[in-house]
Amino acid sequence: MNKKISVIIPAYNVAPYLERCLDSVIHQTYDDLEIIIVDDGSADSTGRIADRIAETDRRVRVVHQDNRGLGAARNTGLDLATGELLAFVDSDDWLETNAYEVMAGKMEEYGCDVVTCGRNVVEKGGFLHNEYCMEEGVLVRPGREIIRRFLMRDGMNMAAWDKLYRAFDGIRFPEGFLVSEDFVPIYSVMSRANAVFLSGQPLYNYYRRPGSITTSPFSERFMGPAVYAPEVAARAREAYPDLCEEADAFEASALLYVIDEINKGRGPKRQKERVTGLLRKRKIYDNPYLARGEKLYIFFLLHHMDVPYIRLRDALFRRKE
Repeated sequence: MNKKISVIIPAYNVAPYLERCLDSVIHQTYDDLEIIIVDDGSADSTGRIADRIAETDRRVRVVHQDNRGLGAARNTGLDLATGELLAFVDSDDWLETNAYEVMAGKMEEYGCDVVTCGRNVVEKGGFLHNEYCMEEGVLVRPGREIIRRFLMRDGMNMAAWDKLYRAFDGIRFPEGFLVSEDFVPIYSVMSRANAVFLSGQPLYNYYRRPGSITTSPFSERFMGPAVYAPEVAARAREAYPDLCEEADAFEASALLYVIDEINKGRGPKRQKERVTGLLRKRKIYDNPYLARGEKLYIFFLLHHMDVPYIRLRDALFRRKE
């Protein structure tokens, strides 16, 4: 496939990890790349590392801006991208060497707008597990089935970084929240895609590092899912009324995540009440896509009984697949 891929890499205070990330992109077996690093106001040596690497490879471009958050950094990259295809990489993660060759090949083979891959989840101690991996790829036709899989995390989820896109025209990331800013733009891409190929190959290495967004104490920015998940669910219900139960389950799971983060970080009581109020609006107890443990936890919440959700979910129940 002879089409340039614009790879957008937002970077903020990731000096210990950035070189590994960039090395994995620069040495892809797919050579026609435009690599855009957006240094989002880093206070460490992230910007200097990016500049040094850019001097060694003409495909690398570095932009320095004041700290405005992940969504804003991605939007800066979108403004500069000139490739026919588009990809995102988080700066503490890294790719398998053949990631873009495989995904671009599948995009050409099936003529689809989006190709996803599986991921290896890694911590400092080493490999943990695979996610969204399967033995054989699956081509998902446009419309309802793509959205159903998106809502149910069936072979894919809403992350921006484990996918290759044919077009991202007119789509922007919301700015201000650090968590779940992917929900709305990736839903928009999926809702208009002519087809999506789920390659299932673990080509992306997701590093769960100490001090990252997902391991930080709770703050107002963790309220992102409580803003974006209801919007996505509402759009799905309107477009596909027969997916209301799936949309309700998607929204409820995102809201439970927020409540769990509030509990772990002793977040403000008013925020917990706000999220609980959103749960009250959904039809929960008859929903076949929510596990019994999730329903039980929601019952406790709505009746003002505090039970640790993680313990209930992980020790007693599994999500219904």
